[in-house]
Amino acid sequence: MHRVLFTLAVLLMLLLIACSTGAETDTTPTPVADTATVQPQPSPREQPAAIPSEEATRTATMQTTVVPVEETTTASASSPTEEPQQATATKAASRTEFDRIAEDASEIRGLGIREDIREDYLTREQLRERLQKQLDEEFKPADAEADERALSAFGLIPENLDLRKLYLDLYTEQIAGFYDTETENMYVISTGKRLNALGELTYAHEVTHALQDQHYDLDRLSKPYENKNDDTLLSISALVEGDAVALQNEYLISKPALIGRIQDAFEEEQISSEKLGSAPPIISESLLFPYDAGARFVTALRRDGGWRSVDAAYKDPPKSTEQILHPEKYTDRDAPTAVTIPDLGAVLGDGWAKLETNLFGEFQTRVLLEGQLDDSLAREAAAGWDGDGFVLWGKGEQDVVAWQTVWDSEDDAEQFAEALREYDEARFDTSFEDVDGTLTLTADGQAATIRRTGTRVSYALAPSEEIAPQVLDALDR
Repeated sequence: MHRVLFTLAVLLMLLLIACSTGAETDTTPTPVADTATVQPQPSPREQPAAIPSEEATRTATMQTTVVPVEETTTASASSPTEEPQQATATKAASRTEFDRIAEDASEIRGLGIREDIREDYLTREQLRERLQKQLDEEFKPADAEADERALSAFGLIPENLDLRKLYLDLYTEQIAGFYDTETENMYVISTGKRLNALGELTYAHEVTHALQDQHYDLDRLSKPYENKNDDTLLSISALVEGDAVALQNEYLISKPALIGRIQDAFEEEQISSEKLGSAPPIISESLLFPYDAGARFVTALRRDGGWRSVDAAYKDPPKSTEQILHPEKYTDRDAPTAVTIPDLGAVLGDGWAKLETNLFGEFQTRVLLEGQLDDSLAREAAAGWDGDGFVLWGKGEQDVVAWQTVWDSEDDAEQFAEALREYDEARFDTSFEDVDGTLTLTADGQAATIRRTGTRVSYALAPSEEIAPQVLDALDR
């Protein structure tokens, strides 16, 4: 399935402050709010149950992301590739505002414009209509129900949450622009078909996606993982969005007069983040991850080799959010361990059907634990992640979840097992019992079991104390 790269219209206040002072207080990237893009995740169904799909339209820019700006980078400091820039000269005659932005972005990024870039405006009402149509085509009620049941079983969203409506409301609120990888068209959200300062920065971000697509074929990068590996999809999205955020920040640095105009445009458009702020963390944080963590990842790549290092990453993209969170693991090619969940049909018996299978990865495992644990403890417990996989089976209104994780060391596995224990004890408000190394908890008509074997931690949640141990044993065979 093709993807829409969305750009989230962003709060740029911190960016304005950072750029106006021109001072760095430490050696880490200065946090800056910017216009983001939500992407390689696509429509909700292309993502993991736990990942919000930005595919509600294609690759979009959002309105409320905080991203780091690179301390030492300026437009003149960029390291263009050998791609000739003459292609941009062919458009110089028209010099429309869109053309000017595209040419400037192309020069900063060092990627020539190989094909004409088509763009148009959409009102927020037209955007919502488009999103609704795409949801109807690509995120069917049955897909939404499976995602809802999986996320609810893990305690990540409340029961009876309507994901289709949440995505529709959230993207309608947050998308500032998007690039459609299928039609190769770009859109800016505007009520008066005019390009204000916020729209200009959004367009610079989205032009980056068009250039990425022309040079590296974005769909090719993600298609092998669609509906199979949402952690890898999220990591690819982080590369794509982090690249666009880095370009966007350099674009802004090269045009100081634009900064003040952006603040005026932000106030004029009265951008809201109500839906984003009230969304469950697994939705909102996964949506913002590609911009924030992706920008930091791209900054780390550029410290070693400028834009050429980013270009090289498209030929060998990251495989996990672990590699995004810890760039040295990407550099060292610390690949995740594949986890295969066995067929539980024989264990569960007649009437049960497999509804969902995917994985969380380090980032979403951390978000899960943060739902009940202190953030620092959750980060530490998730940091030793080396691989995972989960499956959801259903029978009527009954659900069975089986989840197996692999860790870098036995100590890491033990730390996660303890964190998972605390997580379930907090959400079910009761305690596990330890019987011969297997932890068992019963509450609210459900039974949860946890077992660590070496560097593996197995988890099962079932509607009875009889089923849960059987599922756990099947995982550990």
